[in-house]
Amino acid sequence: CQHLAGRTGAGKRPRLGPEPRPPWHAAVDVFELEPILQGHPLLRLENAVCTPHIGYVEQDSYELYFRAAFENVVNFVSSNPTNIVNPDALKVLR
Repeated sequence: CQHLAGRTGAGKRPRLGPEPRPPWHAAVDVFELEPILQGHPLLRLENAVCTPHIGYVEQDSYELYFRAAFENVVNFVSSNPTNIVNPDALKVLR
């Protein structure tokens, strides 16, 4: 089974190698163009599993991420920014 996870450096395309035919199997979660379009040849292969790049995410995680994101936005708009990675960026006048 071949699995290509994540993206490679600029200009480098990962390759599945030989076309995935039995006994080959492929698990793919990153595509040259995303989202992958209906009718893409990989989606027709019985021995290939194709998932969105975020295939690992489930509802509880989304709720945590979005809650934190919205709280950060509300706090920023209220002049009380939280979870700042680069505090110097806030010193720039706009």
